[in-house]
Amino acid sequence: MDLRIFFKSKEDENRLIPTFKGIWIEESMRQELIRALIDARKAPAVECPEDKEVESQVVCEVPVSEEEIYRISKGSGKKNAFVDVRRFFRREGKFIPYKRKGVSIQESALDDVITGLMKAEPSRQSS
Repeated sequence: MDLRIFFKSKEDENRLIPTFKGIWIEESMRQELIRALIDARKAPAVECPEDKEVESQVVCEVPVSEEEIYRISKGSGKKNAFVDVRRFFRREGKFIPYKRKGVSIQESALDDVITGLMKAEPSRQSS
């Protein structure tokens, strides 16, 4: 699955263009991701102190393998609240985030993302 942020084309507002802000998730992990996003929705709000740009707290981690995890965090910034889904890899005993393997979902859009993931059908490749 590809969970990605798109923007509307300036030339054709019906055409959506993908951004680099997104994450690829194995189809076999869809149900775990849905549960993690529901847990994040239920988690208490995170307040951003005035002296910071953003504040977040880890809600849960979903193991991919012994060397990789998805970390789901809930946070807020100066403008809005969000849930962040990011892939991490193990290096020297610590989990380090991949630079481009993650996406922040505005909290106001979280229910729509969860619903979309619940309705999504696995793609079937034709031979």
